[in-house]
Amino acid sequence: MVLENKFGITDSAELARVEERISKAGKCRSRRLTKSLKNM
Repeated sequence: MVLENKFGITDSAELARVEERISKAGKCRSRRLTKSLKNM
């Protein structure tokens, strides 16, 4: 998944690292929400 560069990062390697961190953070939140909904 490619995210829009809202951070003004011009280095492609750094931008890829930031995108990866954002993507992983979103997946973790989604898993926690799913688990908490199952426990209701």
